Amino acid sequence: FKEPIDELAKKVEELNEARGEKLNRVKAVEKEKDNLEGPKDEAVAFLRSENEMICKMHRLFQHHLHGSRVQEKKARLKCEEVSSTFKGVDTEVGEISDVMKVKKRALGKEEKKFEKIQMIASAIIWIFSNFFSSLPRALFFTFITSEISPTSVSTPLNVDDTSSHFKRAFFS
Repeated sequence: FKEPIDELAKKVEELNEARGEKLNRVKAVEKEKDNLEGPKDEAVAFLRSENEMICKMHRLFQHHLHGSRVQEKKARLKCEEVSSTFKGVDTEVGEISDVMKVKKRALGKEEKKFEKIQMIASAIIWIFSNFFSSLPRALFFTFITSEISPTSVSTPLNVDDTSSHFKRAFFS
């Protein structure tokens, strides 16, 4: 029995040595892990603060986005209101434009009539001025005015004075 016990004792000793080596490795790794625990905690704290900051920025962005959407909705409503007002104004402008066109046509017709009357009047004035230039001045004044003042008959008149007096009598 001695030999198997010796063999087993050697095996136990070898296994103990392997266990000791592994235990030393575990202790060294634990020491390294403990040494790295501080930087890991700093990194985790940094990541948490970054995450918190990003969450707050996201909330702020969402708040601004919501405010922008509300403002956009208000602006769209205002735009629609202004657009409907302009449609009403455009319709009124169209109606006024149509009335203006009709009035311009009527004005053109009236201007043509006025020009014809003006030509006739100037022809009549020319005829009368030629006719009255041959009449004596006293008779001319009798024709123009119903009352004759003694000063106007005795005062000699130029041809220009008679035509302006005639024009005033017929066109005033």
